[in-house]
Amino acid sequence: MALRLGKTESCWKKLFDKYNIVERVKQDGVFRITAEQIKEFREPRLMAKFDHKKNLPSAFFEHGFGILPVSRGDYLIGPFKLFTSHPKLDEGDPVIRASLPSTIESVSTDAISSEAVALNCAWDSKMLHSFLGEETLYPTLSGRMGASPFAFRIRDELGVRNSDISVDGAQIEIDAAYEGHGCLVVIEAKMNLAEDFIVRQLYYPFRHFSTMAVTKRVRTVYLTYSGGVFHLDEYSFEDPQDYNSITLVKSGRYTLGGSPLSRTELWKMLESTTSVPEPEGIPFPQADTFARVINLCERLAETPMTKEDIEECYGFDSRQADYYYNAAAYLGLAKKEGGRGSCAVLTHDGRDWAALPSSMRNFELTSRILSHEPFRQVLRQALLRETVPEIGEIRNVLLSTNPMLGDACKATYGRRASTVRHWIQWMLNLADR
Repeated sequence: MALRLGKTESCWKKLFDKYNIVERVKQDGVFRITAEQIKEFREPRLMAKFDHKKNLPSAFFEHGFGILPVSRGDYLIGPFKLFTSHPKLDEGDPVIRASLPSTIESVSTDAISSEAVALNCAWDSKMLHSFLGEETLYPTLSGRMGASPFAFRIRDELGVRNSDISVDGAQIEIDAAYEGHGCLVVIEAKMNLAEDFIVRQLYYPFRHFSTMAVTKRVRTVYLTYSGGVFHLDEYSFEDPQDYNSITLVKSGRYTLGGSPLSRTELWKMLESTTSVPEPEGIPFPQADTFARVINLCERLAETPMTKEDIEECYGFDSRQADYYYNAAAYLGLAKKEGGRGSCAVLTHDGRDWAALPSSMRNFELTSRILSHEPFRQVLRQALLRETVPEIGEIRNVLLSTNPMLGDACKATYGRRASTVRHWIQWMLNLADR
């Protein structure tokens, strides 16, 4: 089901009704709508920005429609497959350490709070150079600009129908561009670990620079910073005229901070941490991507979030939003305030956690995880064997430690066991940095 976006949702319903958009798309393949027509109900910049598929209002979502800017004042609505999934965040992947030059004093690696600072740190530390295999990179462009003319085709959600699109002057926004000896690199940067993203953020800049008098190869990178880790994903377009030919080339993960953890420290924490009873009224975690749990807590440190805010931020459905909030609550870091229509906020412990340096945050998170017996037992096995136990073994641990999770013959234990496995792998990965 599409995420309801309040005023945006109701305004698009009125626009679809007024211009009979569904029928016009059936007849003509696409419907061209102007910024002035949209502005009759609300500002176009608020009405046409959907970073994730689940952000689409129901008028689009139910018909498999999307919206694309094609000029300074025109948009096309049609059966467009606009989004692609981020690569799975595998907590087992190696994290490469980088460092800022010792002469830099104005930036703290424990206080990277914006895309711009994350980009500067990625360049200053030369992690971008390392990831891209470029000895030299020069910062060049950033900000908003009008796209050069180009044409492309885009598929529908089923992949059976193509639409031909022409763009001329549509606004694009570049977070950062760098030039190396043989390439021009365009980077989109974010601070939230969403499940998908709109390809247009990379494709329009890729085509814009490819049609200019640029002889170097244009490379596109999506950078996400969260929990002290820089996630770098490079994409290419196998057919430059095909919006949906986006392909992941490679991924890399980097950190600027060390970790106080080691495998020896994990053993010490196992011995020193006392098990606590399972929290009442909070489900056992079912949120595999622990980096995303951290990211949610980081967002809550900035502002309270409704369930709808969480859905919009991460492109979640309603159930996923509950899973990740509940995981933060399980660790004692988040709670709900406000009764009906309540917001998720950090607890007192959560605020103390947010005030810690990023490396110490991970130490505190590990301690909180290990205060729960199932995680203690599985980590002990993982350290003894030097590999994380498989789902079946973890399921047996849960059957013995948490017999109230549900019918042992059903999938409940397996889903929770998957979460335990991913969280333990996250801890081991910290110790291996």
